Amino acid sequence: MAVPLIVGRALKLSPEQVAMLIRADLFCCGLVTLIQALGATPLPGIGLPVMMGVTFASVAPMVAMANANPGTQGAGLIFGANISVLLGIVVAVLLATGLGLMNFDKVAKAAWFDVVLPFEIATPVFDPVLILTMSLVMIVVMIESTGMFLALSDMASPSTSVSCRPACGWTAWAR
Repeated sequence: MAVPLIVGRALKLSPEQVAMLIRADLFCCGLVTLIQALGATPLPGIGLPVMMGVTFASVAPMVAMANANPGTQGAGLIFGANISVLLGIVVAVLLATGLGLMNFDKVAKAAWFDVVLPFEIATPVFDPVLILTMSLVMIVVMIESTGMFLALSDMASPSTSVSCRPACGWTAWAR
């Protein structure tokens, strides 16, 4: 919860807007925790009760963006940079699905429910330099998280640690 507080204050958002950031943060972290722990597909997560949260690795670049562009303009730039990273992930998922490395059987069976409204604070602004900055930060975070979760799954259960790797096509990681 500290990350939206820090970034919201750096953006000079109103207390109500900071509260929206906190709500969105808690909602997304809770959703990702459930996906990771319960395994919505064979791919994400280690299937262990690990609480997911926003990384502090992204705070410094986002605060720098906020200091250079306070208010909703800065929020839009930060949002645009993060959306671009997510769009890259979507493209990778589509490619993996096309290559038969992924399927969405469980997603197709799940009920859809919309709670969090997008663009409550600002619309995304796509700035190439900020997109590159956030992409580099997210690559570091993904590498760090992957290592941490693989180590955690190895410690918890040898059968858990290998179960997601063949489904992902990462046979080189199997021991």
